[in-house]
Amino acid sequence: MSATKDRVNPQTEFSAELDHLLETVLGRKTNQGLILGYLGQLYLSGEASAKELAIAVDALGRGPDFDPKREAIVRVEIHKLRRTLKAYYAGPGLDRPTRIGLALGKYAITVEQADAPPPATPLEVVIPPPATPPTTHTKPLLWVLLAVAVLFAIANTARSTAQPPATAAAPPPVPVATPTNSIRILAGSPDRHYVDSLGHEWLGDRFFTGGRAVDTPSAWIHNTPDQVIYKGHREGDFLYEIPLPPGDYEVRIHFAETLYGKDTLNGGGEASRLFQVLLNGKVAVSHMDVILHAGGSNMALMKAFPGQHPEADGKLRIRFESNSNDKAFVNAIEIVPGLKDKLLPFRLAVGAPTSHVDAKGRIWMPDRYVSGGRTVERLKPVQAEVPELFRYERFGRFEYNLPAVPGHQYQLNVWGAEQYFGVHTPAGPKPRRVFDIFSNGVALARDVSLADIAGGPVKAAHKSFSHLTPDAQGNIRVLFAPTENYAAINALELIDEGPTTRLH
Repeated sequence: MSATKDRVNPQTEFSAELDHLLETVLGRKTNQGLILGYLGQLYLSGEASAKELAIAVDALGRGPDFDPKREAIVRVEIHKLRRTLKAYYAGPGLDRPTRIGLALGKYAITVEQADAPPPATPLEVVIPPPATPPTTHTKPLLWVLLAVAVLFAIANTARSTAQPPATAAAPPPVPVATPTNSIRILAGSPDRHYVDSLGHEWLGDRFFTGGRAVDTPSAWIHNTPDQVIYKGHREGDFLYEIPLPPGDYEVRIHFAETLYGKDTLNGGGEASRLFQVLLNGKVAVSHMDVILHAGGSNMALMKAFPGQHPEADGKLRIRFESNSNDKAFVNAIEIVPGLKDKLLPFRLAVGAPTSHVDAKGRIWMPDRYVSGGRTVERLKPVQAEVPELFRYERFGRFEYNLPAVPGHQYQLNVWGAEQYFGVHTPAGPKPRRVFDIFSNGVALARDVSLADIAGGPVKAAHKSFSHLTPDAQGNIRVLFAPTENYAAINALELIDEGPTTRLH
C-alpha cells in the first residue's frame, strides 16, 4: 500500500469507498459516520482539512456557541473514528483496494491505494462485477451537511441535478408490516433508503395513488436528528393504501413546512396552507396547519394516531385532501404495531445525539421536538437507575413540543441531576439552579432545585406529573423556565394514560 496526501484515486473510487464505510462499517456509529461523511465531502471539494468548531457545528449539529475548550466531543469521536478505521482495514477490509483514514495532528482525510493486481492468467480468471449505472456525487456541500443524511444515504440518495421530479409511478412492492417489521415510507422519494438515528429502516415512496413527488428545498429542519426524512414530500390530493396484517397500529405522520413562514421564499405563516388528513375514511385532522402545530416553519412535526387497523381488504388508508389555498403534503409515514387506545410511551434522552436502550429494554430516543436551550456532555458518573441517561444535558430556557392525542391525559416524568453547581463551581458561596416547569401555560412545579430534590449534586432527581391534557393542536408543550441560573434536565418520558373519560 502507498499513502499520499494527493488524490491518487479517481473521485468515483474514493466516493464508492466512502459510501461503503458509511453504510456498512459506521451504520450504528452515528457521530463517527457524521464526521467521516463531512470530512469526505470536504476532500471531494478540494478542502485540505477542517476546524474543530466547524465539525461540531456542521457535522454534529452543535450550536454556533459551541466551545471546544469546554466540550471534547469532536476530539473524542475523531479518536474513536481513527481506531474504527484502523481496525476495519486490519481485519474485514484488509483487501479493500482503497483505504480511507484520518491524518494525525489535523482533521483531514488520508487515502491509500493498493498496488495494481497482477494480470489474470488462464488459471486465474477475473470476473468483473455486474454493470450498474454510475453513482453521481454532485450534491452541493450544504445538502450533505444536513446531519444524519451523510450516514447511510450518500450513495442511495445521490441524484443528478438534471433529473426531473419523480413521477407518480410506484416502485415494485415490498413486504408488508408484521409485528416485528414496521412500515416506514419516505414520501416523494421513490428511490431513497435511510436508516434513522434509532436504527429504523425507511424505504422509498410506495402504496400511493395521485399527488406529485417533490424534492424539498435544501433547508435545515429544526427539532430532529433525522434530516433525510424531510428531503422530499408528496403533495396534492392523494391516497396511501398500505397492506397490513390484522392488528392495532400506531400511525405516525411527519411534516415540516418549508414553503411558507418566516425565512422562506414565499413568506406568509399560519393559514398559508390548510388541508385535512383522513384515516380509513374518518377525519383525523380537519384543518391541518403545519406551521401552527409545529410552532414555525422548517420545524419537524409528528402527528400520532393510536388504535388504527387495516380495513376488511387488509389495507389501511391514509388520505390527504387539499383546501383551496394550497396543496396538502406529507414528508413521511410511519406505521408501527401499537396499542388499542393509547400512544406508545415517548422517551427522550435529552441532548443525546444517539438512542439508548436501557437494562429494561426501553428505547430512549435522541433529542428532538425542542426549541431553545443548548446541550452539553457531562462525564462525571451520576447515581441513578440508568446512569447513561445523565451523560447529556439540555440547559437554558427551552420548550418541548411532544405529540399527543386530543381527549387523552398524560403522565410526564422528568429526570435531572445537578452536574455543575457544587461540582465545577469555585469555593465560596454556592450559587443554585432553580427553575419552573409549565405544561401548556399551566405551572406544574415552581422553584425546582435538582440538588435539593436528590439530596446533593451528581445524584438523580425525578419529578412526575399526571393528568396533563394536550392543547388545541393536540400537543403537550413543556416549558422549562429559569428563575435562578438556567433550567437543566437529562431525560423525559410522556405516558398516555388513555381517554379522559376513563379517569373520572
